[in-house]
Amino acid sequence: METYIRQCLDSVLAQTYTDFEVIICDDGSVDSGGMLCDKYAERDTRITVFHKQNEGILKTRRFLLERAKGTFVLWVDADDWIEEDLLKKTVECAWNTGSDVVMFGYCKVTDAGEKIKYATDAYPNYSIYRGKTLHRIYRDFVSSSELNYLWQKLIARKLFSDEDTEDPFGHKYVSGEDKLLLIPVFSKAKCISYIAEPLYFYRMSQSGSGRNFKLNYFSDSIQVGKRVLCFLKTVHADTEENRAKYYTGYLLSMTRALESAVHSCRFDTALLKKTFRQVYESEFYQTAKKYEYRFSGSLLDRIVYALFRRQYFGMLIYLLRFEKRLLDICRTGENV
Repeated sequence: METYIRQCLDSVLAQTYTDFEVIICDDGSVDSGGMLCDKYAERDTRITVFHKQNEGILKTRRFLLERAKGTFVLWVDADDWIEEDLLKKTVECAWNTGSDVVMFGYCKVTDAGEKIKYATDAYPNYSIYRGKTLHRIYRDFVSSSELNYLWQKLIARKLFSDEDTEDPFGHKYVSGEDKLLLIPVFSKAKCISYIAEPLYFYRMSQSGSGRNFKLNYFSDSIQVGKRVLCFLKTVHADTEENRAKYYTGYLLSMTRALESAVHSCRFDTALLKKTFRQVYESEFYQTAKKYEYRFSGSLLDRIVYALFRRQYFGMLIYLLRFEKRLLDICRTGENV
């Protein structure tokens, strides 16, 4: 992790636009990451480091926002890095267009930093959305995950308020926290721009993939979903098509969460069955179920969802455990 932090901070300090502050929150790190950040702060007066206990990401976001002084806010995760012209291009775009939010493309990389996928085609380069054209942004925000990332945007600090960063769930690890914070941002933004260039490098860590899954994902996603639907009403985009797109996306993400819950190997069968039953009986799922005719995904996704909707939870769990076992055998070359 120390190597990642160095790369992250070096990329920030190498920005061609130099009028910025860096606020770092070390919320209970158990390695030398906090000390490393302190050393950087000693060398560059633009850096301020705070050390505090881990209270969860929403409270950490609020803590940082309360201490930010700039006109705009950019979030950078500690294991990622940014292009040297990111601030220059986004800040100039914001000033030249009057944008409250400037979104930009990014590149997914491996743990080792190998570039594996570019995501730069969400919208035309330097496109601007205001007034009725903002509805395209609203539609994409509720129908896919591509706009969910907080780090993918330069955001006017005025769009955040204390109530927007309150923790409505009461636990540290909230699933969908970025989307939760972006709802008021998109609700208040009068103008949004997009730069179709890979200005951010997002590390797709495989080291803990699946193992950190938490069952509160299911209840959290329902609560976030309710807020998304309220958002559609707030911005006058509560159309049948937009609702259908959101619920269809929810069904797919919920299905993949079922897969992650089993693949994590952290929960016994009884607990998984109980959780899956609660999801199935929720009013939110029963509403989303009306749109399952639009469901799309991989063959595994379709099989898992078919078992779930028929309440064959035991069979679903057995299938996914068997599938994981086969994949593990293929990876390790172990004899069957």
